[in-house]
Amino acid sequence: MQELAGRYRVGNAVGRGGSAVVHRGFDRTLKRHVAIKLFFPYNYADDAADAVLLEARTAAGLNHPNIARVYDYGEVADGADRTPYLIMEFVAGETLADRLKGMGPLPWQRAAEIGADVAAALAAAHEQNLVHRDVKPRNVMLSPDGTKVLDFGIAAAAGKNAVDTQGRLWGTPATLAPEQLRGEATYPAADVYALGLLLFECLTAERAWPGNSIVEILTARHHNPSPRLPRIPGLPRDLIRLYEACTADDPARRPTAAAAADILRRSSEPLTAFIPAMGTARSRRRGVVMAALGVVTVALTVVGMQLANGAATPGGHPADAAVGETPPAATTPAVPGSSTRPVIAPETTAVVPVESTVPSRPRSSSKPAPSASASRSASPSASPSGSPTPSTPPESPDTSPTPTEPVDPTPDPDPTSTPVETPPPTPTGEAQGLV
Repeated sequence: MQELAGRYRVGNAVGRGGSAVVHRGFDRTLKRHVAIKLFFPYNYADDAADAVLLEARTAAGLNHPNIARVYDYGEVADGADRTPYLIMEFVAGETLADRLKGMGPLPWQRAAEIGADVAAALAAAHEQNLVHRDVKPRNVMLSPDGTKVLDFGIAAAAGKNAVDTQGRLWGTPATLAPEQLRGEATYPAADVYALGLLLFECLTAERAWPGNSIVEILTARHHNPSPRLPRIPGLPRDLIRLYEACTADDPARRPTAAAAADILRRSSEPLTAFIPAMGTARSRRRGVVMAALGVVTVALTVVGMQLANGAATPGGHPADAAVGETPPAATTPAVPGSSTRPVIAPETTAVVPVESTVPSRPRSSSKPAPSASASRSASPSASPSGSPTPSTPPESPDTSPTPTEPVDPTPDPDPTSTPVETPPPTPTGEAQGLV
């Protein structure tokens, strides 16, 4: 068979199932690649061809990006036999079963992504009141465009019995829900149960119940009705709970396909939400403390600058540090009738325990022009701006701080006399000049 209906060219077989063989084909009319599903020949008296037509109509009514589309249906008659076929969307890639066989278990993020696509396809079918009844890795295609669910050949309306009138149980024994094995009516919850087993196989690359025959599989299911997921590093707890809910024995406890798709989609997406840092309360307290320290530091800096400049404190009291400023030189009142200028006490510097305090230049009032005699009678330290050159060299004063008794403020008539050094001022008193 090289061509069907005068337009579909049949190519190599790309897959084989229990009732049909899938070939790669080409539509010469629309110039596109297609998949041709050729069923085994049936006799006209058999109703198998009607089941194929039902699959074509069912799949054609579903329009979803994760469901392979059906383009056409036809039959090839050969005497008393007829061979039904379906023309479907060609999905480039490989089946999930082949991927697991070749690569082993998938990363849980990839498994969740595939499960989300399959669940979305099942949700679209359930909205049309259809149950797939054969969800398994062999019926899931992986392509660059996404995941596609195939083979709605045994899809049935919700509520239909799992066993037909001839006593046949449709589906794969390893993926059937418990109610299907009991021959009860089939509802969308049966597809959700198969979805949970599909997730198990993606994460482990093994079937939930091992066995090569129906008897072995059913025996394994009897001894272990609810297989548990093995420990997988990094597997979110949400996915574990979803698997356990999907494979619950009671159909009422299973989530809907739409709810499962939402959970799987959120688990597979990269984490972009803001995650609060650990110790948020501690960080907030630390920020308040640092802000308070900053305010205190600024206040101390302002007060320190005011004290250093001799300004008043914010409370209105004179600044204590203002004593660091050199007081004006004390002068001795002039004696009436004397020809000499008043003797100015030597300049003293108060010791203030502030390293950054620099004594300022002593304040001086305006003075009259000195006469020659006044210049000879003035002390060497009488002028703060410089040392005068006396006519007679004065004796070298004793620089050692020797305390002396207070003297009479009357100036010494001897012009060559040397002013007496005053002891350093006490910390509590005001600097005094002694002559």
